[in-house]
Amino acid sequence: MGNKEDIRYLLQTVDKLTEMRRRYRDDKRLYGEISVARQCVYDCAMEIPLKDGKADD
Repeated sequence: MGNKEDIRYLLQTVDKLTEMRRRYRDDKRLYGEISVARQCVYDCAMEIPLKDGKADD
């Protein structure tokens, strides 16, 4: 899987977490935890370089 595919997968996960967050908007604790997870996944996606290949760790 190349970097673009990884980024696409993570952003799709962000979309799914956004949907979940809407469903649980009445549960403040769960809403907050999903929001944190969503932001972490988004931040990870933005850290991946766009060029294909392995990123240096």
